[in-house]
Amino acid sequence: MKKDEVDQPQSAAAVEKDEKETDTTEQTNGSADHDQQKPEAESEEINDPNEITSADRPSATMLNSSNPQTLISFVDSNKLQRSDFSESVYQGRALPVPAGDVLEIPIIIRGPSNSVVEYTVESSYLDISFGIVVLNGESNADGDDVDKSEDMTIFERKRVDAHLSPITGQFLIRTVPCTVLFTFDNTYSFVRSKEVTYRITITPPSMEEALASRRRRAKASLEAVQEDAKSAESRLISVISQRQELEAEIEKLQKLVMDKSKSKLVAEKEEGWLKKRLEMREVQEEMLNVRLENGWEDEVCEI
Repeated sequence: MKKDEVDQPQSAAAVEKDEKETDTTEQTNGSADHDQQKPEAESEEINDPNEITSADRPSATMLNSSNPQTLISFVDSNKLQRSDFSESVYQGRALPVPAGDVLEIPIIIRGPSNSVVEYTVESSYLDISFGIVVLNGESNADGDDVDKSEDMTIFERKRVDAHLSPITGQFLIRTVPCTVLFTFDNTYSFVRSKEVTYRITITPPSMEEALASRRRRAKASLEAVQEDAKSAESRLISVISQRQELEAEIEKLQKLVMDKSKSKLVAEKEEGWLKKRLEMREVQEEMLNVRLENGWEDEVCEI
């Protein structure tokens, strides 16, 4: 498996949109066209700055995290800068995908959310297996995932006839940071190498949209926190009541055990006394029977 060295000449790591051009890939930056039409399926969500969407709500993982900063990081995202609102274009021309190999094009999007990703991919002469996955979250210095949420498949990997007509599409990035992974898979071919060409455009929202999105996340998170706190408080009251009932029951059981223990001691004492009494009675019975059978020594027999 190999990764196209997109915009990072010193490594094959994921690319960030603010890197420079390399031999196989070029990136052009320009002013963001904030009036550019968004994907039809998403346009209503984008145009209403006050509507809270599912992407604005924190995940269960965030709410259940023991670190309070996890949720706050989701709301704050990265600090917004003017440079974040420039359109970015990533291009690769006639990139080889050897037989039995995979070419990955990872593009890191740190922000802002609600950026539109548009793509066009083509292959030369033959088909290619193609797929897109959005890997949410990022890794820290130790390589551990932080602020990780569920990954999302945008285009399920499958063989496409990109040699007959370009494969195009667009989708919205709701959660940042994330890595958009474009994959060209030629592992099913044992002999023939393929060549692919792609153009990927990242169009950020306007500054106003980004600010509104952050405020929606804050409102949605506040609602989630308040709802969870209300639920936790209700559960706490129930748990406290249950604990108190159990404690009272345990206290009754402990008193009952103490009473039973005292009764047991009395029974044990009486049991010992009765056993000794029975032993004595057995001895007495034997002695009396001997006397009745053999008589007494002082008895005199008269002729």
